[in-house]
Amino acid sequence: MQTADTGLLFQTNQQLDAAAQRKLKIVASEDVGSPITVTSKILDVQVIWPNAWTAESGWLARHLDLEVSTLSVDS
Repeated sequence: MQTADTGLLFQTNQQLDAAAQRKLKIVASEDVGSPITVTSKILDVQVIWPNAWTAESGWLARHLDLEVSTLSVDS
């Protein structure tokens, strides 16, 4: 492969293809939203859209609205 771009020197075609795929993934995920954060390890989850209930380590049960945020936390 020949190139005049010094930023592409010493990169294989596979590395260039992977970089292009990462760019596509970033563009595709721009409007997805942010992940739900939890403070402990999730042991089980039950999803009935748009709600989810999680059983977490530390004796926590969390009720989540998947479109907004956490609704309640019980211990």
